[in-house]
Amino acid sequence: MIQAIINACNHTLTKNSIHDETKSSRLLILHAGSYDTCIENSAKYYTNCDIQFMNLPDIHAINRSAQMLRRANAVQCDNWLSQVTSTRWLQNLSALITAASCVVANVNKDNRPVLVHC
Repeated sequence: MIQAIINACNHTLTKNSIHDETKSSRLLILHAGSYDTCIENSAKYYTNCDIQFMNLPDIHAINRSAQMLRRANAVQCDNWLSQVTSTRWLQNLSALITAASCVVANVNKDNRPVLVHC
């Protein structure tokens, strides 16, 4: 599947220079999770691919964080700010935006194919 994506992208790209050709022809596999030796080892078998780990929390942690934020905002209390801080929602949101920005930069600016893996 990865090779089919690479081949399809190579046929549709317009290239402006040797530098652009080299960079844009390599598929970026953006792994949402943390570094895993197994994943890193298997990625080396895919030619013309780079892998980048975003170290995002799993979907269950994001969901818990959002639920805690909703609960903190549902009641008025003196320690509201510490409750919001303890949800880690702002850190999670920042990490998600950083990952999304990475995808946008690679696709839009560098004309590079990106595969996001959760």
